[in-house]
Amino acid sequence: MSIKDFIEKFAEQFDDTAEELFTADLIFKELDEWDSLSSL
Repeated sequence: MSIKDFIEKFAEQFDDTAEELFTADLIFKELDEWDSLSSL
């Protein structure tokens, strides 16, 4: 799986965050939508 594919699949898990914000440099834990249950 390429990093691009991973980012696309990862971004699908977030409803309120714009997909274009997801990059390889994103610190996902800083997203307003992130919480520890998201990793489950």
